[in-house]
Amino acid sequence: MRLDQRGELYRNAFESLDAIRERMLDQLSAEHPTAACNWPFEIDKASLHWDAVRPVSSAAWGQHYQPAFDVIAESAIMVTTPPPELCTACASGGQCMRHERNYNDLSRKAHYGGRSHSLWYCDAQQPGVFRWFETAFSSILETTRKDPIALPCGEAAGMDLAKVVTKYTLAWPFSPFDQDDTAQFIERWLQWFRLAKQGILHRTTLPDSHALEQSYRVQ
Repeated sequence: MRLDQRGELYRNAFESLDAIRERMLDQLSAEHPTAACNWPFEIDKASLHWDAVRPVSSAAWGQHYQPAFDVIAESAIMVTTPPPELCTACASGGQCMRHERNYNDLSRKAHYGGRSHSLWYCDAQQPGVFRWFETAFSSILETTRKDPIALPCGEAAGMDLAKVVTKYTLAWPFSPFDQDDTAQFIERWLQWFRLAKQGILHRTTLPDSHALEQSYRVQ
């Protein structure tokens, strides 16, 4: 692809994603009129953050794991939930009768910290048809409080998409969220943010492996 073509696609990617980011901020502001209307958007120690758009070059993937589709731009979105408050006994490091054992050893280790998703402007499903797609990854070798996670375009993501055995696995199918899919995308992330504020955001069930594998082109 010529550089001028990539440049034009990047401008389209930037403008379309910026419009969706602003639309989500407008809805957040309507729900929380006294909060600062910017990224990250924070309420009650919960946070919803959306990265600005970044260009992606074909060299980002390294020499061996370039996917079958072309990625022009990328971003990431993340929701985090605050750890539960410490009671007085737990905060002092003592043995808490209410929690039966030290809070730091139990509740905080079990705390689910949130999730992040990769956002890629690419032709993941139809050659030459570029749209914004949402996807995410899970680490199968590391214990993390955030799951799934966003990966940038690069060797780690490329290896997983090439079905090379790595510590990451695809955890969210490539799903377009621009055009007619924007409202559903925004509402889903707003709902996750609402749950995060209440401290009741939980991991979602991993989609069927067939659905994950069929969501993007491999040749």
